[in-house]
Amino acid sequence: MDDFTNNLKYRFNANTYPLDPGVRLIEASAGTGKTFALAHLVLRLITEKKLSIKEILVVTFTEAAAAELKGRISSRLENGLQALNSLKTGNDISIPDKVLEDWAQKIYKKEVDLRYINQRIMLALEEIDRADITTIHGFCNRTLKREALTNGIAIEPILEGESKQIISDVAYEYWQNELLNIDSGHLSGLIDAGLNIKTFEEMLSTIDNQPNAYIKTDEYSFDIQKPLRNQIDDLMNRYWHNFLWNWEHENLEAEMFLRSQVEYWRSVGIKDTKPYSLKPKINRNEIVDRWITSYQVNMNPDQITCPSYEDIRNQSTLKNYFHPAIISKLSVRLGSIKDNISHFNLFNSIALLMDSPAEQVWSHALRWGIKTLKEHRKIKGILNYSDLLSSLDPGKEYETQTNLIHSKSALFKSLQSRYKVALIDEFQDTDPTQWRILKQAFANKTQHLLLMVGDPKQAIYQFRGGDINTYLKARSDVDRIDYLLDNYRSAAPLMHSLNNLMSSGLSYSGLNVPAISAKIDHSHILPPVNQHHLQLITLDDTFLKLKDSQKNLLSKTKVEKQIPNIVATSILKLLKQNKNKIDPNDICVLVGKHEQAENIRSALSRIGIPTKLVSKGDILTGEAAQVLQLFIDCLASPSDSKKLRLVACSPLLKWTSQELLDNEKNGKLDDLALKFTNWAKNFSRIGLICCLSELLEGKTLSDLSKKGRILSDLFQCAQLIQKEVHRQGMEPANASNWLRRKRSQPITNIPS
Repeated sequence: MDDFTNNLKYRFNANTYPLDPGVRLIEASAGTGKTFALAHLVLRLITEKKLSIKEILVVTFTEAAAAELKGRISSRLENGLQALNSLKTGNDISIPDKVLEDWAQKIYKKEVDLRYINQRIMLALEEIDRADITTIHGFCNRTLKREALTNGIAIEPILEGESKQIISDVAYEYWQNELLNIDSGHLSGLIDAGLNIKTFEEMLSTIDNQPNAYIKTDEYSFDIQKPLRNQIDDLMNRYWHNFLWNWEHENLEAEMFLRSQVEYWRSVGIKDTKPYSLKPKINRNEIVDRWITSYQVNMNPDQITCPSYEDIRNQSTLKNYFHPAIISKLSVRLGSIKDNISHFNLFNSIALLMDSPAEQVWSHALRWGIKTLKEHRKIKGILNYSDLLSSLDPGKEYETQTNLIHSKSALFKSLQSRYKVALIDEFQDTDPTQWRILKQAFANKTQHLLLMVGDPKQAIYQFRGGDINTYLKARSDVDRIDYLLDNYRSAAPLMHSLNNLMSSGLSYSGLNVPAISAKIDHSHILPPVNQHHLQLITLDDTFLKLKDSQKNLLSKTKVEKQIPNIVATSILKLLKQNKNKIDPNDICVLVGKHEQAENIRSALSRIGIPTKLVSKGDILTGEAAQVLQLFIDCLASPSDSKKLRLVACSPLLKWTSQELLDNEKNGKLDDLALKFTNWAKNFSRIGLICCLSELLEGKTLSDLSKKGRILSDLFQCAQLIQKEVHRQGMEPANASNWLRRKRSQPITNIPS
C-alpha cells in the first residue's frame, strides 16, 4: 500500500493527467471524487485538446447516475467559464475549488486566445443536452439508431419498456403447451421440487436481462425442439433402472457404510448423528424393498414399472435417509467425515432419480423460454436491453483481435470516427459483453483515449452483472493506473475501522488496494455516547431471547424475522442516548432486498419513528403511489365524475359514502371538480407538488401524518414524478401513463 501512496506518479492529478490516446484506468473508492474528476477531465478535453462535446462519450451504469454526471459536467463547464472571466476582468468571483483555480491560472498564463476558449466552453454548454452522457444501454440504442441503414435493422428500433407481460405470456405458454401435457404424477413431482409459474417467470426475467447468461447442457439435456412428454418419460425410465441395479448390488453395503460413519462420529465424541445410528430400530432397506416391489408388473420380479416423479419425491426413506445430500449436510454440521461416499454408485443414482428430472426440466423450460422470447420480440420488432448489447457484441472470437473482419466492422469504424474519447464510469460493473464492445470500439491506443474509472473493492460483488475477471483482465491491459487516494465523505475514525474490518477479505480477493486518507473535518461527527464509530451487533441470546431448547433449531429464516425488531430497538436506543444530537433524519438503514426495507420500516413505525424510503422502485410501487395515481388521473380528466369520486373517497380526502352523497347535493363535489380543472389548466406552470399541496390542507395533513409514512411517501413520490414532468415536458395525461408504467414494473434486487 505504501508504494501506491508514496509514488506520486500514480496519484491522480486532475490538471496534469495525460489526455493523449491510450487505454487507462483510474481506481477510485467511494467518496474520493471520481465524478468531480470526470467532470474536470471533460473541461480539459474541450479546452486543451480542442474536442467538441459530441466527440466525447461518457458512459455510466444507471440513468440516475448519467443524469447526475451530465449535471456535474455542465456545472463544471459553467464554473470554468466564470473562473477564466474572473481572471480576465479582475472581478473578485469566488472560484469553487483549488483544482479549478489552478486550471484557470494555467490557461490564463499560457496567453492563449481566451475568447476562443470561452467560445468552446459555451458551445459545449449549448450542446450538452445532445451529448452522449448516457448508460451503456443508452449508448447501444443510440448507436443502433444512427447506424440503422448500414446494419440492417429497423430505422427506429423499438426498445421494450416493460418486459413483465411478455415474459408472463411465455411462461404460461410453456406451462400449457409442455408441462400440462406430461404425466400428472410427473408434474406433481416437479411442483414439489419447486417448479411453478411464478418462479419460472422470475428466473426467465433474470436470464433475459443478462446477455452473458449461459444455461449449461449435457448429453442428457432435453431437446427444446421436441415435446417434453416423451423426453421426461425416457429420462425417468433410465434413472429408475439405474437406481434399481445399484440398489440391488449396494444397498446392504451402503447401510453398513452409514453405520461405520456413526461409529466414527461417536469415537470423536459426537452423540447427535440423527437420522443415522449404530443400531437402527427401523429396517430402512426393507422399507425401500417393499416400495420397489409394489411396482412389479403381475408379481413378476423382472418387470418393474417406473413410478411417477411424484411417487419418487414422496419416498421419504430415499429422500431423508439414503440421499447423499442428507449425509453431506450432517458431515458439514459435525465437521468431520471418515470416508467419502463417492465410491458408492447407489448414492449418486438416488440423487439423479430424486433431483435430476427437475433440473433437466428447468433447463428445458429456460432454454425454451429464452428462444420463444426472442421469436416473439422479432415478430413485434422490439429489442430488450440484452438485445441491445448483443446487437453490438463482436463476439468472443474477436476479443483478442484488433482488426475487425466481420459483419459489424462498419459499425465499429463509424463509432471510432464519431468519438475521440470514451470515459467509462463505474467500470467495475462492466460485464464481458460490454467490455468486448468498448474494447473493440475504443482500445486503439494510437487513436482514442479509453479511460475507465472503477472501484476494485466493489468489483467483487458483481453488481449489475459486473464480473471481477473482466475487471482484472481489463486492468492488466491498460497503459497506466492512477489512484484517487483522498476521501471527502467519511470521518477518519470510521474509515480506519472499516479498513480494519475489510482487510482480511481484501487479501483473499487478490486486489492490491492503496490506503485512503480522510480529508474532511470530523471533529463535529461524534460517535454515540460510550460507543465506537463502527459497531457490529451480534445476534446472541440478548437479542434473540432463545430458550436452550430452541438454539439448535433456529434457522436463517427465523433469525431474519427478528432483525427488523432488533434494528428498531437499536435505533430507539441510539436516539435516547443522544438526545438533541441525533434525530431520525440523521440515520440511514441499508438493506439488500425491498422486502427487508418494508419490514424494518414497519417495525420503526410501530414504535413511532418516522421513515422515508429512498429507493425509487419501492416508492413507486407502494400505497402512496396508488393514491397519487388517482389524483393524477383526475388531473388528466377533471370532468370524469367517476375519477373525481375515487379521489374524494381516497386517503387524500377520506370522504365517507354519506359525505359523498351530501357533498354532491351541497355543491362541494362541483367545487372539487372546478379545482381540478384549474389545476389541470395551470399544471405546466405550478407543477404537481403545488396542486397536491393545495388539496391537502389542515385536517387532512394531520390525518395523513397520524396514519404513518404515507404523507412523506406521497410527497417523495410526487417529487420523482415532478422531475420527470419537467424533464420530458409532460402534461397530466402523460404523467398519469408514466406513473402507471412505473407502478407495473416488478420489484427486483437489481439497482435501477
